Amino acid sequence: MRLAAIQDVGPAISPFFQRLWQEPAGVVLVLAALVVMVAALTLSLQRWYRRWLGWWLRRRGLRAEYAALKYLKKEGFEIVDESPRLVYQLCIDGRPRTFTITPDLLVSRDGRDYVVEVKRKDSAGSINNAAVRRQVLEYVVAGGLPCLLVDMSAREITTVALDTVRP
Repeated sequence: MRLAAIQDVGPAISPFFQRLWQEPAGVVLVLAALVVMVAALTLSLQRWYRRWLGWWLRRRGLRAEYAALKYLKKEGFEIVDESPRLVYQLCIDGRPRTFTITPDLLVSRDGRDYVVEVKRKDSAGSINNAAVRRQVLEYVVAGGLPCLLVDMSAREITTVALDTVRP
């Protein structure tokens, strides 16, 4: 019964599309509809890809942070806080503004505290990278503590502190 209903509709639709395809305006209308459908599909796929990429990068970062946590414990550091919040003020145009930053970890060893930033890649996570250097500098200034830059791909810990002696 269902198949018969579909077969009945088929002949009614077919002449409509035949006439539509024969008219120049109909061809333009069909092509415009195709362009809109492709654009909608493209936007939908882009949104899905951005969401998936964000999820995947967060997951990868969390795995690196967990591995760094175990590595730092093995190296003799005690975990003081995971995702600590550092609050500091800057004077901008004569007005104080408060900023909050969240480094990866706060650890201590031998009675000394350190702010920790975990990076996963060699080149992107290197102190030679300007963006990483600025981030670590902000942690050092805001926390008033030295920062440990933990490169998980190389299993290296780099200590970064502000040198107060100027030549």
